[in-house]
Amino acid sequence: MPSCTQHKIPLSPSLGLAAYLSTVRPQRWSQLTITVALLVGISLGLVGCASGPSQSAATRDLPARDLRFSGEQDAWAHLSRQFGMPMPTRTADRARVQRYVDFYLNNPKVVTVSLTRAEPWAEYMLSELDRRKMPSELFFVPLIESGFSARATSPSGAAGIWQFMPATGSHYGLRQTAEFDGRRDVFASTDAALDYLETLYARFDDWLLVLAAYNFGQGNVARAMEANQQRGARTDYWSLQLSNDAMGYVPKILALREIVENRRLQLPPLRPSHSVVGIPLDQAVDLQRVASLTQVPLDELRQLNPATRTSIIPAYPGTHLALPRSAVPRLEQARGGLQAAAASNQPVAARRTISQGGEHIVQPGDTLWGIAARYGVDLGELGEINNLPRGATTSPGQRLSLPAPVQADGNSQQHRIQPGDTLYTIARLYGVTLDALRQANQISGDLLSVGETLAIPR
Repeated sequence: MPSCTQHKIPLSPSLGLAAYLSTVRPQRWSQLTITVALLVGISLGLVGCASGPSQSAATRDLPARDLRFSGEQDAWAHLSRQFGMPMPTRTADRARVQRYVDFYLNNPKVVTVSLTRAEPWAEYMLSELDRRKMPSELFFVPLIESGFSARATSPSGAAGIWQFMPATGSHYGLRQTAEFDGRRDVFASTDAALDYLETLYARFDDWLLVLAAYNFGQGNVARAMEANQQRGARTDYWSLQLSNDAMGYVPKILALREIVENRRLQLPPLRPSHSVVGIPLDQAVDLQRVASLTQVPLDELRQLNPATRTSIIPAYPGTHLALPRSAVPRLEQARGGLQAAAASNQPVAARRTISQGGEHIVQPGDTLWGIAARYGVDLGELGEINNLPRGATTSPGQRLSLPAPVQADGNSQQHRIQPGDTLYTIARLYGVTLDALRQANQISGDLLSVGETLAIPR
Protein backbone atom coordinates (compact mmCIF):
# COMPACT_ATOMS: atom_id res chain seq x y z
CA MET A 1 0.00 0.00 0.00
CA PRO A 2 1.49 3.38 -0.97
CA SER A 3 2.02 5.93 1.76
CA CYS A 4 -0.21 8.95 2.14
CA THR A 5 0.41 12.23 3.96
CA GLN A 6 -2.24 13.51 6.32
CA HIS A 7 -2.88 17.24 6.37
CA LYS A 8 -2.90 18.08 10.04
CA ILE A 9 -5.10 20.99 11.09
CA PRO A 10 -4.25 21.36 14.77
CA LEU A 11 -7.07 21.85 17.21
CA SER A 12 -7.05 24.89 19.42
CA PRO A 13 -9.25 25.42 22.47
CA SER A 14 -9.29 29.12 21.70
CA LEU A 15 -10.05 28.95 18.00
CA GLY A 16 -11.91 26.16 16.30
CA LEU A 17 -12.74 26.18 12.60
CA ALA A 18 -16.21 27.41 13.48
CA ALA A 19 -14.76 30.52 15.09
CA TYR A 20 -12.33 30.82 12.22
CA LEU A 21 -15.00 30.96 9.55
CA SER A 22 -17.05 33.44 11.56
CA THR A 23 -14.07 35.66 12.40
CA VAL A 24 -12.21 36.01 9.10
CA ARG A 25 -14.93 37.81 7.24
CA PRO A 26 -15.04 40.85 4.96
CA GLN A 27 -16.65 44.05 6.15
CA ARG A 28 -20.45 43.99 6.03
CA TRP A 29 -20.37 40.20 5.95
CA SER A 30 -23.83 38.85 6.64
CA GLN A 31 -24.60 37.56 10.12
CA LEU A 32 -25.40 34.10 8.83
CA THR A 33 -23.63 31.59 11.06
CA ILE A 34 -21.09 29.76 8.96
CA THR A 35 -19.47 26.91 10.79
CA VAL A 36 -18.09 23.57 9.78
CA ALA A 37 -18.20 20.84 12.40
CA LEU A 38 -14.88 21.30 14.19
CA LEU A 39 -14.71 17.90 15.83
CA VAL A 40 -16.50 15.92 13.13
CA GLY A 41 -15.06 17.69 10.12
CA ILE A 42 -11.56 18.37 11.38
CA SER A 43 -10.66 15.90 14.14
CA LEU A 44 -11.97 12.84 12.33
CA GLY A 45 -13.33 13.59 8.91
CA LEU A 46 -11.49 16.30 6.99
CA VAL A 47 -8.64 14.34 5.54
CA GLY A 48 -6.49 11.34 6.34
CA CYS A 49 -5.39 7.99 5.02
CA ALA A 50 -5.31 4.40 6.06
CA SER A 51 -2.35 3.58 8.23
CA GLY A 52 -2.56 -0.18 8.12
CA PRO A 53 -4.73 -3.16 7.39
CA SER A 54 -6.99 -2.49 10.36
CA GLN A 55 -7.92 0.88 8.86
CA SER A 56 -8.59 -0.12 5.28
CA ALA A 57 -12.17 1.07 5.11
CA ALA A 58 -14.13 4.17 5.95
CA THR A 59 -16.88 4.73 8.44
CA ARG A 60 -20.26 5.17 6.86
CA ASP A 61 -20.61 8.76 7.99
CA LEU A 62 -17.17 10.11 7.14
CA PRO A 63 -15.27 10.31 3.84
CA ALA A 64 -13.14 7.31 3.04
CA ARG A 65 -9.35 7.47 3.16
CA ASP A 66 -8.51 3.98 1.94
CA LEU A 67 -5.89 4.65 -0.70
CA ARG A 68 -5.20 1.23 -2.12
CA PHE A 69 -4.16 2.63 -5.45
CA SER A 70 -1.67 5.36 -6.34
CA GLY A 71 -1.68 5.41 -10.13
CA GLU A 72 -4.38 5.53 -12.74
CA GLN A 73 -3.85 1.92 -13.84
CA ASP A 74 -3.69 0.65 -10.26
CA ALA A 75 -7.14 2.13 -9.66
CA TRP A 76 -8.70 0.02 -12.38
CA ALA A 77 -6.80 -3.05 -11.19
CA HIS A 78 -8.15 -2.43 -7.69
CA LEU A 79 -11.68 -2.13 -9.05
CA SER A 80 -11.30 -5.32 -11.08
CA ARG A 81 -10.06 -7.30 -8.07
CA GLN A 82 -13.31 -6.55 -6.25
CA PHE A 83 -15.66 -7.74 -9.00
CA GLY A 84 -18.01 -10.32 -7.51
CA MET A 85 -21.08 -10.77 -9.69
CA PRO A 86 -21.40 -13.97 -11.72
CA MET A 87 -21.06 -13.69 -15.47
CA PRO A 88 -23.68 -15.58 -17.51
CA THR A 89 -22.86 -19.08 -18.74
CA ARG A 90 -25.63 -19.72 -21.25
CA THR A 91 -24.96 -18.66 -24.83
CA ALA A 92 -28.12 -16.57 -25.14
CA ASP A 93 -27.37 -14.72 -21.89
CA ARG A 94 -23.76 -14.06 -22.89
CA ALA A 95 -25.07 -12.62 -26.14
CA ARG A 96 -27.16 -10.12 -24.19
CA VAL A 97 -23.99 -8.88 -22.48
CA GLN A 98 -21.95 -8.88 -25.68
CA ARG A 99 -24.51 -6.65 -27.36
CA TYR A 100 -23.67 -3.86 -24.91
CA VAL A 101 -19.93 -4.58 -25.00
CA ASP A 102 -20.10 -3.91 -28.73
CA PHE A 103 -22.19 -0.79 -28.19
CA TYR A 104 -19.74 0.71 -25.72
CA LEU A 105 -16.71 -0.17 -27.87
CA ASN A 106 -18.37 1.53 -30.83
CA ASN A 107 -19.33 4.54 -28.67
CA PRO A 108 -16.38 4.86 -26.27
CA LYS A 109 -17.19 8.40 -25.12
CA VAL A 110 -20.32 7.10 -23.40
CA VAL A 111 -17.93 5.32 -21.03
CA THR A 112 -14.87 7.57 -20.92
CA VAL A 113 -16.70 10.87 -20.42
CA SER A 114 -18.75 9.40 -17.58
CA LEU A 115 -15.72 7.86 -15.88
CA THR A 116 -13.88 11.16 -16.16
CA ARG A 117 -16.74 12.76 -14.21
CA ALA A 118 -16.41 9.99 -11.63
CA GLU A 119 -12.77 10.71 -10.78
CA PRO A 120 -13.34 13.09 -7.81
CA TRP A 121 -15.71 10.64 -6.13
CA ALA A 122 -14.07 7.31 -7.02
CA GLU A 123 -11.94 7.05 -3.87
CA TYR A 124 -14.95 7.39 -1.59
CA MET A 125 -17.16 5.06 -3.59
CA LEU A 126 -14.58 2.29 -3.93
CA SER A 127 -13.66 2.48 -0.26
CA GLU A 128 -17.31 2.32 0.77
CA LEU A 129 -17.89 -0.70 -1.44
CA ASP A 130 -14.84 -2.32 0.16
CA ARG A 131 -15.99 -1.49 3.67
CA ARG A 132 -19.44 -2.91 3.11
CA LYS A 133 -18.06 -5.93 1.23
CA MET A 134 -20.23 -5.13 -1.78
CA PRO A 135 -19.20 -6.09 -5.34
CA SER A 136 -17.42 -3.31 -7.20
CA GLU A 137 -19.65 -3.71 -10.26
CA LEU A 138 -21.99 -1.41 -8.31
CA PHE A 139 -19.55 1.40 -9.13
CA PHE A 140 -21.05 1.34 -12.65
CA VAL A 141 -24.62 1.97 -11.51
CA PRO A 142 -24.24 5.79 -11.55
CA LEU A 143 -22.71 5.53 -15.03
CA ILE A 144 -25.82 3.76 -16.29
CA GLU A 145 -28.19 5.94 -14.31
CA SER A 146 -26.79 9.41 -14.92
CA GLY A 147 -23.37 9.31 -16.56
CA PHE A 148 -22.03 10.33 -13.12
CA SER A 149 -23.74 13.71 -13.47
CA ALA A 150 -25.08 14.95 -10.14
CA ARG A 151 -27.24 17.48 -11.97
CA ALA A 152 -28.99 14.83 -14.06
CA THR A 153 -32.80 14.77 -13.78
CA SER A 154 -35.00 12.22 -15.50
CA PRO A 155 -38.41 12.99 -17.06
CA SER A 156 -39.98 11.08 -14.17
CA GLY A 157 -38.28 13.29 -11.56
CA ALA A 158 -35.36 11.08 -10.50
CA ALA A 159 -32.26 13.12 -9.66
CA GLY A 160 -28.55 12.88 -8.85
CA ILE A 161 -25.91 10.38 -9.87
CA TRP A 162 -27.96 7.52 -8.38
CA GLN A 163 -31.26 8.85 -9.80
CA PHE A 164 -33.32 8.72 -6.62
CA MET A 165 -37.04 9.35 -6.98
CA PRO A 166 -38.29 11.96 -4.48
CA ALA A 167 -40.10 9.52 -2.19
CA THR A 168 -37.26 6.98 -2.08
CA GLY A 169 -34.74 9.74 -1.49
CA SER A 170 -36.77 11.09 1.43
CA HIS A 171 -37.12 7.60 2.91
CA TYR A 172 -33.33 7.23 2.90
CA GLY A 173 -32.71 10.63 4.48
CA LEU A 174 -32.04 12.84 1.44
CA ARG A 175 -33.63 16.21 2.25
CA GLN A 176 -35.45 18.00 -0.56
CA THR A 177 -36.53 21.62 -0.25
CA ALA A 178 -37.01 24.56 -2.59
CA GLU A 179 -33.34 25.51 -2.15
CA PHE A 180 -31.65 22.16 -1.53
CA ASP A 181 -31.86 18.66 -3.01
CA GLY A 182 -29.89 16.06 -1.06
CA ARG A 183 -30.23 13.60 -3.94
CA ARG A 184 -27.52 15.63 -5.67
CA ASP A 185 -25.11 15.49 -2.71
CA VAL A 186 -22.74 12.81 -3.99
CA PHE A 187 -21.55 11.70 -0.54
CA ALA A 188 -25.02 11.55 1.03
CA SER A 189 -26.68 9.99 -2.01
CA THR A 190 -23.95 7.36 -2.28
CA ASP A 191 -24.50 6.41 1.36
CA ALA A 192 -28.24 6.25 0.75
CA ALA A 193 -27.89 4.25 -2.47
CA LEU A 194 -25.63 1.67 -0.86
CA ASP A 195 -28.02 1.44 2.10
CA TYR A 196 -30.85 0.82 -0.37
CA LEU A 197 -28.87 -1.79 -2.30
CA GLU A 198 -28.03 -3.58 0.94
CA THR A 199 -31.74 -3.62 1.79
CA LEU A 200 -32.54 -5.12 -1.60
CA TYR A 201 -29.84 -7.75 -1.16
CA ALA A 202 -31.30 -8.72 2.21
CA ARG A 203 -34.52 -9.47 0.34
CA PHE A 204 -33.27 -11.12 -2.88
CA ASP A 205 -29.88 -12.57 -1.85
CA ASP A 206 -28.72 -12.19 -5.47
CA TRP A 207 -26.88 -9.15 -6.80
CA LEU A 208 -28.28 -9.49 -10.32
CA LEU A 209 -31.82 -9.45 -8.95
CA VAL A 210 -30.81 -6.49 -6.76
CA LEU A 211 -29.77 -4.52 -9.84
CA ALA A 212 -33.01 -5.41 -11.59
CA ALA A 213 -34.99 -4.30 -8.53
CA TYR A 214 -33.05 -1.03 -8.31
CA ASN A 215 -34.03 -0.28 -11.90
CA PHE A 216 -37.51 -1.81 -12.16
CA GLY A 217 -38.74 -1.86 -8.56
CA GLN A 218 -38.53 -4.66 -6.05
CA GLY A 219 -42.25 -5.39 -6.21
CA ASN A 220 -42.13 -5.85 -9.97
CA VAL A 221 -39.15 -8.20 -9.75
CA ALA A 222 -40.79 -10.21 -6.97
CA ARG A 223 -43.96 -10.60 -9.06
CA ALA A 224 -41.93 -11.72 -12.08
CA MET A 225 -40.20 -14.33 -9.92
CA GLU A 226 -43.52 -15.52 -8.54
CA ALA A 227 -44.96 -15.86 -12.07
CA ASN A 228 -41.99 -17.99 -13.12
CA GLN A 229 -42.25 -20.08 -9.99
CA GLN A 230 -45.92 -20.80 -10.67
CA ARG A 231 -45.01 -21.98 -14.17
CA GLY A 232 -42.23 -24.16 -12.82
CA ALA A 233 -39.61 -21.97 -14.52
CA ARG A 234 -36.32 -20.73 -13.11
CA THR A 235 -36.38 -17.54 -11.06
CA ASP A 236 -32.85 -16.26 -11.72
CA TYR A 237 -32.43 -12.86 -13.37
CA TRP A 238 -31.74 -14.26 -16.84
CA SER A 239 -35.02 -16.24 -16.82
CA LEU A 240 -37.35 -13.38 -15.84
CA GLN A 241 -39.60 -11.36 -18.12
CA LEU A 242 -39.10 -7.73 -17.10
CA SER A 243 -39.36 -4.32 -18.72
CA ASN A 244 -37.10 -3.57 -21.67
CA ASP A 245 -34.97 -1.31 -19.48
CA ALA A 246 -34.62 -3.93 -16.77
CA MET A 247 -33.84 -6.64 -19.32
CA GLY A 248 -30.90 -4.54 -20.47
CA TYR A 249 -29.82 -3.13 -17.11
CA VAL A 250 -27.75 -6.04 -15.81
CA PRO A 251 -26.17 -6.74 -19.23
CA LYS A 252 -25.00 -3.11 -19.33
CA ILE A 253 -23.35 -3.41 -15.91
CA LEU A 254 -21.64 -6.68 -16.84
CA ALA A 255 -20.56 -5.26 -20.20
CA LEU A 256 -18.79 -2.43 -18.37
CA ARG A 257 -17.15 -5.00 -16.13
CA GLU A 258 -15.90 -6.87 -19.19
CA ILE A 259 -14.49 -3.69 -20.73
CA VAL A 260 -12.71 -2.55 -17.55
CA GLU A 261 -11.48 -5.99 -16.52
CA ASN A 262 -9.92 -6.66 -19.91
CA ARG A 263 -8.96 -3.04 -20.72
CA ARG A 264 -10.99 -3.02 -23.91
CA LEU A 265 -10.90 0.81 -23.89
CA GLN A 266 -8.32 3.42 -22.95
CA LEU A 267 -9.69 4.27 -19.52
CA PRO A 268 -9.34 7.74 -17.97
CA PRO A 269 -7.26 8.11 -14.79
CA LEU A 270 -8.70 7.77 -11.30
CA ARG A 271 -6.11 9.69 -9.30
CA PRO A 272 -6.44 9.95 -5.52
CA SER A 273 -4.77 13.36 -5.70
CA HIS A 274 -7.82 14.55 -7.66
CA SER A 275 -10.30 13.20 -5.15
CA VAL A 276 -12.74 15.31 -3.19
CA VAL A 277 -12.82 15.64 0.60
CA GLY A 278 -16.25 15.55 2.23
CA ILE A 279 -16.66 17.58 5.42
CA PRO A 280 -19.79 16.80 7.50
CA LEU A 281 -21.57 19.98 8.57
CA ASP A 282 -23.15 20.90 11.87
CA GLN A 283 -24.20 24.39 10.77
CA ALA A 284 -24.87 26.08 7.45
CA VAL A 285 -21.92 27.13 5.32
CA ASP A 286 -21.67 29.68 2.52
CA LEU A 287 -19.71 28.67 -0.58
CA GLN A 288 -18.65 32.26 -1.23
CA ARG A 289 -16.90 32.36 2.13
CA VAL A 290 -15.33 28.95 1.55
CA ALA A 291 -14.05 30.16 -1.82
CA SER A 292 -12.34 33.17 -0.25
CA LEU A 293 -10.70 31.04 2.44
CA THR A 294 -9.51 28.18 0.24
CA GLN A 295 -8.85 30.07 -3.02
CA VAL A 296 -11.00 27.53 -4.82
CA PRO A 297 -13.05 29.27 -7.53
CA LEU A 298 -16.69 29.64 -6.58
CA ASP A 299 -17.79 27.99 -9.83
CA GLU A 300 -15.72 24.91 -8.95
CA LEU A 301 -17.24 24.76 -5.46
CA ARG A 302 -20.72 25.01 -6.96
CA GLN A 303 -19.89 22.17 -9.31
CA LEU A 304 -18.71 19.99 -6.43
CA ASN A 305 -21.72 20.90 -4.27
CA PRO A 306 -24.67 20.73 -6.67
CA ALA A 307 -27.26 19.93 -3.99
CA THR A 308 -27.71 23.60 -3.13
CA ARG A 309 -29.55 25.93 -5.49
CA THR A 310 -28.01 28.95 -3.71
CA SER A 311 -24.56 29.50 -2.22
CA ILE A 312 -25.71 28.17 1.17
CA ILE A 313 -25.32 24.51 2.17
CA PRO A 314 -27.63 23.72 5.09
CA ALA A 315 -26.53 21.39 7.86
CA TYR A 316 -28.98 18.55 7.36
CA PRO A 317 -27.92 15.14 8.73
CA GLY A 318 -25.52 13.48 6.32
CA THR A 319 -24.85 16.67 4.35
CA HIS A 320 -21.26 17.38 3.35
CA LEU A 321 -19.21 20.27 2.08
CA ALA A 322 -17.17 18.89 -0.82
CA LEU A 323 -13.70 20.38 -1.27
CA PRO A 324 -10.79 19.48 -3.57
CA ARG A 325 -8.10 17.69 -1.61
CA SER A 326 -5.62 20.29 -2.87
CA ALA A 327 -7.51 23.01 -0.98
CA VAL A 328 -6.81 21.52 2.44
CA PRO A 329 -3.23 22.90 2.83
CA ARG A 330 -4.47 26.40 1.97
CA LEU A 331 -7.22 26.11 4.56
CA GLU A 332 -4.62 24.94 7.09
CA GLN A 333 -2.28 27.83 6.29
CA ALA A 334 -5.00 30.48 6.53
CA ARG A 335 -6.34 29.06 9.76
CA GLY A 336 -2.86 28.91 11.29
CA GLY A 337 -2.39 32.63 10.70
CA LEU A 338 -5.66 33.43 12.38
CA GLN A 339 -4.78 31.24 15.37
CA ALA A 340 -1.55 33.20 15.90
CA ALA A 341 -3.42 36.50 15.74
CA ALA A 342 -6.10 35.31 18.12
CA ALA A 343 -3.55 33.98 20.59
CA SER A 344 -1.88 37.39 20.78
CA ASN A 345 -5.15 39.13 21.60
CA GLN A 346 -6.85 36.83 24.06
CA PRO A 347 -5.92 34.25 26.66
CA VAL A 348 -6.12 30.62 25.72
CA ALA A 349 -8.73 28.68 27.64
CA ALA A 350 -7.57 25.39 29.04
CA ARG A 351 -9.01 22.28 27.40
CA ARG A 352 -11.06 20.34 29.90
CA THR A 353 -9.62 17.07 31.08
CA ILE A 354 -11.29 14.10 29.46
CA SER A 355 -12.42 11.55 31.99
CA GLN A 356 -13.35 8.00 31.05
CA GLY A 357 -17.01 7.07 31.28
CA GLY A 358 -17.20 3.41 30.31
CA GLU A 359 -16.56 1.14 27.36
CA HIS A 360 -18.31 0.20 24.12
CA ILE A 361 -17.72 -2.96 22.08
CA VAL A 362 -18.09 -2.12 18.41
CA GLN A 363 -20.91 -3.95 16.63
CA PRO A 364 -21.30 -4.53 12.87
CA GLY A 365 -22.52 -1.31 11.27
CA ASP A 366 -21.35 0.92 14.13
CA THR A 367 -19.76 4.25 13.26
CA LEU A 368 -17.85 6.63 15.51
CA TRP A 369 -20.52 9.25 14.90
CA GLY A 370 -23.31 6.88 15.83
CA ILE A 371 -21.49 5.67 18.96
CA ALA A 372 -20.91 9.25 20.09
CA ALA A 373 -24.58 10.10 19.55
CA ARG A 374 -25.76 6.95 21.33
CA TYR A 375 -23.83 7.71 24.51
CA GLY A 376 -24.19 11.48 24.33
CA VAL A 377 -20.44 12.05 24.18
CA ASP A 378 -18.29 14.41 22.15
CA LEU A 379 -17.12 12.86 18.86
CA GLY A 380 -13.70 14.53 18.99
CA GLU A 381 -13.14 13.37 22.57
CA LEU A 382 -14.19 9.85 21.61
CA GLY A 383 -11.43 9.83 19.00
CA GLU A 384 -8.91 11.47 21.30
CA ILE A 385 -9.41 9.18 24.30
CA ASN A 386 -8.91 6.15 22.02
CA ASN A 387 -5.91 7.66 20.19
CA LEU A 388 -7.73 7.39 16.86
CA PRO A 389 -6.28 9.38 13.95
CA ARG A 390 -8.47 11.28 11.52
CA GLY A 391 -10.21 8.92 9.13
CA ALA A 392 -9.80 6.00 11.53
CA THR A 393 -12.21 3.12 11.22
CA THR A 394 -13.64 0.70 13.72
CA SER A 395 -13.97 -3.07 13.52
CA PRO A 396 -16.60 -5.33 15.10
CA GLY A 397 -15.35 -6.51 18.46
CA GLN A 398 -13.05 -3.52 18.97
CA ARG A 399 -13.24 -2.02 22.47
CA LEU A 400 -13.59 1.76 22.71
CA SER A 401 -13.19 3.77 25.87
CA LEU A 402 -15.97 6.31 26.31
CA PRO A 403 -15.39 9.84 27.61
CA ALA A 404 -17.68 10.94 30.39
CA PRO A 405 -20.90 12.15 28.74
CA VAL A 406 -22.10 15.71 29.00
CA GLN A 407 -24.80 15.76 31.66
CA ALA A 408 -28.27 16.66 30.47
CA ASP A 409 -31.64 16.97 32.13
CA GLY A 410 -33.97 14.00 31.96
CA ASN A 411 -33.37 10.34 31.40
CA SER A 412 -33.29 10.42 27.59
CA GLN A 413 -32.48 12.65 24.68
CA GLN A 414 -35.26 14.29 22.75
CA HIS A 415 -35.54 15.32 19.13
CA ARG A 416 -37.97 17.93 17.83
CA ILE A 417 -39.18 16.88 14.39
CA GLN A 418 -38.08 19.21 11.59
CA PRO A 419 -39.44 19.46 8.02
CA GLY A 420 -38.01 16.58 6.00
CA ASP A 421 -37.26 14.37 9.01
CA THR A 422 -38.00 10.66 8.72
CA LEU A 423 -37.70 7.90 11.30
CA TYR A 424 -34.78 6.55 9.28
CA THR A 425 -32.81 9.81 9.36
CA ILE A 426 -33.53 10.40 13.05
CA ALA A 427 -32.49 6.86 13.98
CA ARG A 428 -29.30 7.22 11.99
CA LEU A 429 -28.59 10.66 13.47
CA TYR A 430 -28.64 9.29 17.04
CA GLY A 431 -27.18 5.87 16.29
CA VAL A 432 -30.24 3.87 17.35
CA THR A 433 -32.28 1.24 15.53
CA LEU A 434 -35.60 1.98 13.88
CA ASP A 435 -37.30 -0.61 16.07
CA ALA A 436 -35.91 0.96 19.25
CA LEU A 437 -37.02 4.42 18.12
CA ARG A 438 -40.52 3.18 17.29
CA GLN A 439 -40.80 1.28 20.58
CA ALA A 440 -39.64 4.25 22.66
CA ASN A 441 -42.33 6.43 21.08
CA GLN A 442 -45.04 3.78 20.51
CA ILE A 443 -45.02 4.45 16.76
CA SER A 444 -46.22 1.75 14.38
CA GLY A 445 -46.15 3.64 11.07
CA ASP A 446 -43.81 6.13 9.42
CA LEU A 447 -45.82 9.37 9.59
CA LEU A 448 -44.31 12.20 11.65
CA SER A 449 -45.66 15.63 12.53
CA VAL A 450 -43.38 18.65 12.36
CA GLY A 451 -42.90 20.22 15.79
CA GLU A 452 -43.60 17.07 17.81
CA THR A 453 -40.89 15.67 20.07
CA LEU A 454 -39.51 12.16 19.91
CA ALA A 455 -37.75 10.41 22.79
CA ILE A 456 -34.40 8.99 21.75
CA PRO A 457 -33.71 5.71 23.56
CA ARG A 458 -30.40 5.32 25.37
